[in-house]
Amino acid sequence: MLPLLWSEGHKECEEARERACSEPDMAAHLVSYGITDGNWAPRIHAMRALVLR
Repeated sequence: MLPLLWSEGHKECEEARERACSEPDMAAHLVSYGITDGNWAPRIHAMRALVLR
């Protein structure tokens, strides 16, 4: 899920955000664990580089 949410491709990123919003149980842990903020952006920016390798 994270590679899609943090993708460089705008369309891919937007689709992942819509999916995360429509299926909150699937991605709820991302916010509660502090991996993303409420807008699904990375809270720890160093993680983004690791996820997108």
